[in-house]
Amino acid sequence: MKYFIAGASIFFTKKDLLSTLLFSSLIPFLFLMSACGVAQVTPPLIIDEPKAMLPLPPAEYRMQVGDELHVKFYYNNELNEQVTVRPDGRISLQLVGQLMAAGFTPSELTAALKQRYSTELANPEVTIIVRKFEAQKIFVDGEVQKPGIIPINGTMTVMQSIASAGGMKQTGRMQDILLIRKAGNKPIVLPVNLRKALNGEAGHDIFLQSYDIVYVPKTPIASINQWVREYIRNILPVNVTFNYDIANF
Repeated sequence: MKYFIAGASIFFTKKDLLSTLLFSSLIPFLFLMSACGVAQVTPPLIIDEPKAMLPLPPAEYRMQVGDELHVKFYYNNELNEQVTVRPDGRISLQLVGQLMAAGFTPSELTAALKQRYSTELANPEVTIIVRKFEAQKIFVDGEVQKPGIIPINGTMTVMQSIASAGGMKQTGRMQDILLIRKAGNKPIVLPVNLRKALNGEAGHDIFLQSYDIVYVPKTPIASINQWVREYIRNILPVNVTFNYDIANF
């Protein structure tokens, strides 16, 4: 398999692409990844050596929509609050208003709060405690028996996610699987070769993160950039937004 900056020199038919874009089960998953505003999707970063990003899950939990947070001040108890991360990923707090919480670790949000409150308080000693965790989810699509949302309990790899989706169809290409991962406002695309994993080669079965998309193609994909753009842009109804920038596609 050869890779270049724009994508991979392999093929994927328009008919197969359009058929996969009609999976309505992806819509609730994309709502979870959405934020208010204009739909945005930046060109994806293609990683042709996924081993560089393997294999351990993140060391610290990153907050997501639906998490319940306790905001605790050590010297200003009147500002203590218990808030839920809204569907747009934000929380609202006294004195400082709205700020983004989804996608940040508790320590990162704590640092941001200290900076925001530094103009309001003499000694803004604050900490974030996650009281309730929203269930983590990934989406498996393409040539699997039961495409759809899969909950993550603990850790899960690409191979385990496909097994949870009923297994791969005979038409699926296990050597050309794509993992789409959200990194800031940019999709990262990781080609995954499970044939090598099954042959005992280490580093090909990647640990998943919440909101990852695992796609098993029926045929090789000619241009990964174009495919990701069409997959994200065309699956969404008009009233749904996606926080990636597609202006430069």
